[in-house]
Amino acid sequence: DIDSGKVTALTTQQNLRRFDVSADGRFIIAERNRHGFTQLVKLEIATGQLSDLTAPALEHIFDYPRFSPDAQQFAVVHFIQGKGWQLELRHSQDAQVQRIVPMPADYQYLSFPTCSLDGRSLFFGASEHSRLKLYRYELASQQLYALSDGAEMIQMVQPLANGRLLAQLVLVESQEVVQDRRLGGGDGRLCAAACVGNDGAGDKLAVGK
Repeated sequence: DIDSGKVTALTTQQNLRRFDVSADGRFIIAERNRHGFTQLVKLEIATGQLSDLTAPALEHIFDYPRFSPDAQQFAVVHFIQGKGWQLELRHSQDAQVQRIVPMPADYQYLSFPTCSLDGRSLFFGASEHSRLKLYRYELASQQLYALSDGAEMIQMVQPLANGRLLAQLVLVESQEVVQDRRLGGGDGRLCAAACVGNDGAGDKLAVGK
């Protein structure tokens, strides 16, 4: 509790990892990993009731569940043995797959999905030829756009109320900020907002606008 400073444990010995909280604060969807078996679960915050959304499985891995603004569905990264990583939209009540998001050709890595504030698009990172790029997928038109060229590793994107994006940039070789980089497939630019780190390497917050 931010006001009182009181910390309350919601679960014990459940091995919940990545999770997201619904906008109204009523429930959480999380990935649970126990004894090598992974699954999606739903936690009612008021009652502490924990329910399975998917069955425990060895050949499946879930990561980074992220709610849509109305919490009716959530995006989640899903690894299936023999198929690799895919990004799915699932229903929040029963975790039924509603849509599988198309990926760029020859991608190897997929992570950090997030929904736009209006619920019309998804942002995520995917690697292509060893470069991690930022992508936007428009749900209505089903179009996929690359928003960066992979020169910087962009992750943990957070849409802002003014229509811009806040993201973390990881620059390994230099601490110099890349200013005014045009984002492919969009009408924005990538500009530095803050910087931490030293010794020629660091993390930067970037805003696409």
